[in-house]
Amino acid sequence: MAQKTDLYSILSSYVVKHNNPYIKTEPFVRLLQHHANRNALTSPEWNKWIHNTRVRFNTEFAALVQEGKFELFSEAPDETIYMPGYILDLLDEYYSNIDNNADNFFPGEETYGFTIPEKQIRQAGSGSGLAALMDESIEIREPIIRIGFPDDTRTALVPAVCFPDRLMEASLLKIRNYLRDYGNKDYINNKLISQLMGKESALRDMLNRVILRPMDCCRTLRESGDFPYLFWAHFCMFVKSDFRKKKEKANIDVAVMQAVNIIEGMNVFYKNKAAKAKEKELALKSLEQSLSKPPYLYTLEQIIKFTNMKGNLLLGLYSREDLANHIKKLTNDSKEDKLPELLVLNGPKKELYFIMKSRMLMLSTRLVIETKDKIKREKSKHWLRMLKNYRSEPAMENDRDFEKALYQYTAKLAPVLNCLLEDPKFQLVYDELDQIHEIPPSSKIFVKGSLIPYSTLYLINRKDLLDDTRLFLPFWYSLPVFISVVAFFKDLFRRNSGTEDSTADENLNIKEGNRDMPNAARMIEYSMVPGDHTIDSYLEELKAGWTRLLSKQARDNLTEDVNALIRDNLRQTLRINKPFKVTRENIIQLAMHILNTTPSLQRLPGQDSLNTYIEIYLVKLLETVKF
Repeated sequence: MAQKTDLYSILSSYVVKHNNPYIKTEPFVRLLQHHANRNALTSPEWNKWIHNTRVRFNTEFAALVQEGKFELFSEAPDETIYMPGYILDLLDEYYSNIDNNADNFFPGEETYGFTIPEKQIRQAGSGSGLAALMDESIEIREPIIRIGFPDDTRTALVPAVCFPDRLMEASLLKIRNYLRDYGNKDYINNKLISQLMGKESALRDMLNRVILRPMDCCRTLRESGDFPYLFWAHFCMFVKSDFRKKKEKANIDVAVMQAVNIIEGMNVFYKNKAAKAKEKELALKSLEQSLSKPPYLYTLEQIIKFTNMKGNLLLGLYSREDLANHIKKLTNDSKEDKLPELLVLNGPKKELYFIMKSRMLMLSTRLVIETKDKIKREKSKHWLRMLKNYRSEPAMENDRDFEKALYQYTAKLAPVLNCLLEDPKFQLVYDELDQIHEIPPSSKIFVKGSLIPYSTLYLINRKDLLDDTRLFLPFWYSLPVFISVVAFFKDLFRRNSGTEDSTADENLNIKEGNRDMPNAARMIEYSMVPGDHTIDSYLEELKAGWTRLLSKQARDNLTEDVNALIRDNLRQTLRINKPFKVTRENIIQLAMHILNTTPSLQRLPGQDSLNTYIEIYLVKLLETVKF
């Protein structure tokens, strides 16, 4: 078989022959040229190294350095190259045979008789230094770790790829041999009994496990149970104390001393890791408990600020990544086709709220109770103003319009409750709870898959509310004939003054003041906005029909331009047309005028949606009378 003449093979053979990863460049090049001259006749492949040997060497060596197989250790004139793979091969041979090397101490630089470049080494102490290096967040870039020990014990080299698992296994095998082959089991057992009173049986079991199943001890060491942690802490402390008393130290003594120092550092690391994991687990449970407390509905910003019973931020006990993963788990994990424990609710402004499924019904009940009084108060005030002016509205006369008015008030006075009632998940949660514990009929919110009427939800009776409102008025307001006569003359006065409109409850104008104009606009809103929409949600739906640009920013800019145009036209109309009659017909005419006199609007798609959008936006502006 022909001898390989590539530079890597020649250098590798040279390193192995001299048992040293360092090579002096000049002597090696001369030797290479001499060897080529001697072998060229019998092996023609050596011819390339006869002439221009130094130049060819530099060329091929530069490629090997680029690949990381060699490095230039020192500059000319004492130029030296270093082969990192050689020491790694030696260490790999040791750690591949840890059972056969259990009686021998870990190899160090003194074992091989040469030093390793510092940039190839990561230094670590056997105690806290070793524990710090085991932190998963620490990146070990160096290929070799050098572990230092107290008491002038020899250093140990371990390849980074063998750290920490293979190093742990090798250490436990050394401890096993120390107990088994050198008859120290009973000696150690008797010494530790006094320190582990009441745990004699567990102590014997642990010593037997080290001897019979040392690899199983790796698992218990990582899990860091209470007794395994105590055992290794006392065991390592005693062996180190006993080691210091010996004047003559055999190889096995040095080996077990290295091993117990390594295991001691790992024992502390895994105990601290287990404690942090337990602390994080308790913090995440505290997070879930906080989510289950009032007000039940939380944004992510609020969740981040949760504290424990001591007032410490929970975010300090777990990371943001831990929080994100736990929330993701709670919002995605479901069992038996049921909803997850944590649900996400879209808020009135599209913000995200988180709520525990078990608290959804409590939240809805609380919001309904709070909203009920607000709606009764506001609706009563509204009707009281209308009745004082001898006016009425459809919601006073029939239940359908009354339900629609209650929906509108819910959307405005309790937007969170409105979002909750309209969220499909709420009905699914309700059905789940109803199957587990049947909800009494008096407490039901959904019946046969549909939300009960708002009047039933709030326990507000239209006629009773109207009667209660009339109690705040003088007695003559309850006389139908008197009311009819007064209303007739007020209507006659309005017609004579030019402020009358064909619709009695909409004939308001700017001279009547900002207090009444919004009322008229709201009445028009009830007739123009579908019952399953708020005015804002209806505007968003209409906007999708005529803003078809791909860019969100472009859509927003177009919407703002159209809104500004509508506001400007309304200002001009209010200044010119005094008094302005707030009627549905006038709003429709004004919307048509804006659309027909603006060519840029006529070029937009979805003209029907745009026309309706202008009408509804005019109503919204008139509700505020702030132009």
